[in-house]
Amino acid sequence: MKDRELYRMLDISCVRQIHTEAEIRKMCEIALENALAAVFVMPHALPFAAGLLDGQREVKPASVVGFPSGADSTSTKVYQAQELYRQGCGEFDMVMNLSWLRDGRDEDIIREIGLVKRTVEPCSLKVIIEAPLLCEEEIRRACRAAAEGGADYVKTGTGWAGPSDCRMVGIMADAVKEYGHVKIKAAGGIDSRDKIEEMYALGCTRFGIGIRTWERIFGKSSPVSAGNVLL
Repeated sequence: MKDRELYRMLDISCVRQIHTEAEIRKMCEIALENALAAVFVMPHALPFAAGLLDGQREVKPASVVGFPSGADSTSTKVYQAQELYRQGCGEFDMVMNLSWLRDGRDEDIIREIGLVKRTVEPCSLKVIIEAPLLCEEEIRRACRAAAEGGADYVKTGTGWAGPSDCRMVGIMADAVKEYGHVKIKAAGGIDSRDKIEEMYALGCTRFGIGIRTWERIFGKSSPVSAGNVLL
């Protein structure tokens, strides 16, 4: 796979609670220099990131809904999505309510995803299922619920609950194969180009990484201090 093709499948993130504007600025510079797909920030930082990316069309400003727990009320998730949309958010990653999943409340999950999707249309909505916390049957149910709710992607995890692996991606790809519109994003533990290409072969077409991971995989340095937490 050529670098250019791979870069268009990458988004880069600063979604830890201690990330600074300097780190977000550097992340946006990396994304613009290499034509990555999107930059992800926490909701309070979306206006800042959107301002840095204003005037170009390749890299989308993006943010998260119900992150990282997924346990916010549906009305809270919808309000957050509305606010981010008004502020110029181009992509949305929403965490699924895993308590509902484990309780068998799939219809409530589908309804919640549908409400958020209608709020952000026509922007892309990715639903994070935290696959590292789930058994295979739960991963399959989560993927089907996300697809039936109208998600554009199902995403392996936030990176806060453990790393993603190829087994998870394979299960997810099989679970959504009947839903032609649904794609797969992997994030958390994406630590080598070989892993990216292996997951791509399994059907994953978007990958979420942080600045440090970008440097490790692609060997492109950043002046951000090594003392900062960049995942």
